[in-house]
Amino acid sequence: MRVLQTTHSNLKHTLTLNKKEIGVLAFKSSFSMGATITWENNVLNMERKSIFSSTTWIRRNHDMVGSLKSSWNSIKLNLKDIGHYTLKSKGFFTLTYILYNSNNQIILTIKPTYSWKQWKYTYKIELGNTLEDSHISFVSLVGLYATILNIRASQSTF
Repeated sequence: MRVLQTTHSNLKHTLTLNKKEIGVLAFKSSFSMGATITWENNVLNMERKSIFSSTTWIRRNHDMVGSLKSSWNSIKLNLKDIGHYTLKSKGFFTLTYILYNSNNQIILTIKPTYSWKQWKYTYKIELGNTLEDSHISFVSLVGLYATILNIRASQSTF
């Protein structure tokens, strides 16, 4: 099983595999849902459809390449040319997020850990065997973005 790690600095989450950087998720501000995902020579912008919407657009330049749609029990990811995925949380005190493909196979598992000493989350991402190597960075970063959105939403309700 391949395991990805994240390091977090201010608004930037760096994704690594075997200590090699494979991508970056950078939020625009602490309270913004807008973010930029960068890997290899690719740059994507994550933008909320509107302030009251549960949909986030994924754009490359101005072209739509996907979307995320939040509901009460999951986040649906529709990624153009790659597929449809569902991110669901498991557990109560120790949350784990699992990304399933349209055949209900586990694509990846995201395990957030909160450090009270540093006041921040770190994320461990375990890859399933069904994800193509060419899509690892893209799907992992979008999954990480969706997980962070879910955690932020759950924290704002208390």
